[in-house]
Amino acid sequence: MDEKIKLVKHLADLGMLTFSDEEMQAMVNDMQDIIGLIDGIKDADVEGVTAKLNVVAFADLREDAAKPSMQREDILRNAAKQEKDSFVVAKVVE
Repeated sequence: MDEKIKLVKHLADLGMLTFSDEEMQAMVNDMQDIIGLIDGIKDADVEGVTAKLNVVAFADLREDAAKPSMQREDILRNAAKQEKDSFVVAKVVE
């Protein structure tokens, strides 16, 4: 099996996703296109460009304030599984 297809299959398995062979090949092609774009960025001329430590001005951020939230019962109503007022999810550790 091609290494690129193995990688996409591995990523799909981590996300608990399944794809047909055609979809896998399309994802490999998309991944190669993305990597090509990133490689193009690496070749950009940045001579004389000063690096920024922050790209967001802190003055533009909203004040951190507590706001009313949804009721726990309403949120848990959509949970596939719940236990002691919490969501229960599958353990995904590699």
